[in-house]
Amino acid sequence: MILKLLPDDRIAKNAMGRANYQLLDYSSARSVYEEALGEGDAGIEAQVGLALLDVREGKFQNALLQMDKILQQQPTHQKALNVSAMAAIGLDRHDQAKSFVQRSLAVDDRDPTAVDLQQTLSIDTAPTLKLPANDKIALPEVIQKKLEQ
Repeated sequence: MILKLLPDDRIAKNAMGRANYQLLDYSSARSVYEEALGEGDAGIEAQVGLALLDVREGKFQNALLQMDKILQQQPTHQKALNVSAMAAIGLDRHDQAKSFVQRSLAVDDRDPTAVDLQQTLSIDTAPTLKLPANDKIALPEVIQKKLEQ
């Protein structure tokens, strides 16, 4: 419905991509995110969404490369740092993942995804609070399984 009202609105497309992702409709999420690609913040959000889908599908190197493009321009982009950490975990690069998490926590030490990754990787830093999962990116199952190994 939103996209019918605002067919060229990349912000609306990103919202639809997030909704599809949360509803586990990954192919629809990918299609909508691909339509939202472009310049500016909306395009970056679409790249992050696509990288998160890549992590979920086990395409860790591709996700890391896509997030690297964002981080070269915006080194403190928290979602890109968090998705990079997930991709690094998928590649069994735990030291690199910890580095991404520490950088993310330096941006906002209360970010629920970064806090979750910090606790998952057992990174020793100053104590952080466990926060509600309102805006937390759930760790994709493939990453959870990697961490259990």
